[in-house]
Amino acid sequence: MRGMTRIAVPVAGVLAVLMAVGCAKQAAQAPQAGRPAVSKPAAKPRQAPAAPQTLGEALKGRKPINSYEFTMTSPEGNIVTQLVKLADGKPVRMKMTHGDEWVLVDLSEKVLYAYSPQQKAAMKMAIEGDKTPEGEPIHVPTPDDYDASASIVGSDTIDGSECWVVASTVKGAQEIGKVWVDKQYGLVRQVKLGSEVMKFTYSRINQVPDSEFELPQGVKVMDMGGMMDQLREKFPEAAR
Repeated sequence: MRGMTRIAVPVAGVLAVLMAVGCAKQAAQAPQAGRPAVSKPAAKPRQAPAAPQTLGEALKGRKPINSYEFTMTSPEGNIVTQLVKLADGKPVRMKMTHGDEWVLVDLSEKVLYAYSPQQKAAMKMAIEGDKTPEGEPIHVPTPDDYDASASIVGSDTIDGSECWVVASTVKGAQEIGKVWVDKQYGLVRQVKLGSEVMKFTYSRINQVPDSEFELPQGVKVMDMGGMMDQLREKFPEAAR
């Protein structure tokens, strides 16, 4: 018991000191008689950021993208699916699949690979500008296709994604239409020109592995440009 008493007495003393300090703080904080209590000024409510007025302003807050898969539906109902790889917001590789066959376009190296599983080979062809050797356009719709100063005329939701509605058309064209641009990523979700509407559906945003933009291991590559050069050397008259 004496041991317990020796422990309890100092503890009781510490508690008494703490209680006295607490009372003193409360007395100091309590308003003195005859003086009104001073209230703190109310915090100012935060103002919501101003809505963007142009396409360029809207794109400043978009999240970065390095890859995605998208499906394009034309006004005629034709559907095309592509994989896209980007660098600094610009498409650098695209892959179009048709059954087991596919076409891989490397925009940085200006080459196109057409793969056939039956032949287990890929034909390599050089490209110029934004067209295939057959003259087909090579393009992925991006907000850069439109004037950055184009006005935002409203908001809408396309396939569950909130979008800015922009009054614009592709650069160089005359007729003004409407473009629906994803607020989160700045992706073009829909384009309307006159009565025609083209829709774009996206998936696997930032989730397409680099391996899907590479040639399979062991695939034989046939350089069609090299073959054409050899034919010109052997048959110069035919090349004229």
